[in-house]
Amino acid sequence: MTPVEKHADSYAQTIRLLFTDILQSKHSADRVVASYFRLNKKHGGRDRRIIRETLFALFRWYGWLKRLPAANEEQRWFRQLAVCGLLEQHSWQPTLEAWQQRAGLLPHVATPWQQLTEATEQLQLWFAGSDFPAQALVPEWLWAQLPELSEHQKIQLLQSLSSRPPLWLRVQRLPTAQAIQSLEAAGLSVKASTFFDNAISLGHQSINLNELPFYKAGYLEVQDLASQV
Repeated sequence: MTPVEKHADSYAQTIRLLFTDILQSKHSADRVVASYFRLNKKHGGRDRRIIRETLFALFRWYGWLKRLPAANEEQRWFRQLAVCGLLEQHSWQPTLEAWQQRAGLLPHVATPWQQLTEATEQLQLWFAGSDFPAQALVPEWLWAQLPELSEHQKIQLLQSLSSRPPLWLRVQRLPTAQAIQSLEAAGLSVKASTFFDNAISLGHQSINLNELPFYKAGYLEVQDLASQV
């Protein structure tokens, strides 16, 4: 195996370990991942990003991932990893290509998509005979709890659940303008909230907050906008 293939296999094993742990323990994914990284200091920033973002993608797309055709469980696992990279448009191409090869799939680079129908079209490039309905992305019991939703509203809900959430921060013990200025000086794109003076969004940037002095000093708190409300 090449060094890239060895790294890709190592990532796959680690992600599978965490994914299985979360499913069995029913603990929240973010806490399981944080605990794992605290105990395993060997992972660098790139390693952490690949592991973390692929793991969360597995939960976002699990309804479709369970429908993937495969000859055996190992092939199914690598196909699930490859599909996550395709749908999330991940940028670590050498790792994705290694996963695609292990999955028995033709090399394919993701193209941007906006609607779930376009995401389905991406999957059809690999699995032309399989069906990936949007409503399969969530458990069937969910719709019984939401009988009042129209078909259009259901698609809107699924679109939201399948999208990576933005990273919202709450600024504390510091003027918000100063926090924004410092974050922008560090090369980050920052958007202020129109609802709260001390809420800022870092969008979908992949960031290790522990490397930010403002965060380590306690001036920034990760908090979803709904929680801030």
